[in-house]
Amino acid sequence: MYLLDDPKGRTWIMTSYTDKIVTGLTIDKLETLGSLLTLPPGWKFRAAALDKELVLVAKSGSAATMLDDKENSYDLTGAGQSNFSP
Repeated sequence: MYLLDDPKGRTWIMTSYTDKIVTGLTIDKLETLGSLLTLPPGWKFRAAALDKELVLVAKSGSAATMLDDKENSYDLTGAGQSNFSP
């Protein structure tokens, strides 16, 4: 899985990627995506392995979703959002 950690200590998990901006981006190349992203101060990209199936749960019926500067999509993780704890 591919993650963004924000300066508030929250972790966002990639839910989809695109090669619209990074031509030729494939799933095999996602580990190197961090070197291509222009992230705001305090943000970090990383890859990690899951030890169980990921379940995303919309907190109070709404999910927190965002895009990076290459238009890849991420959902917020953590309590009330998923069964993943960073």
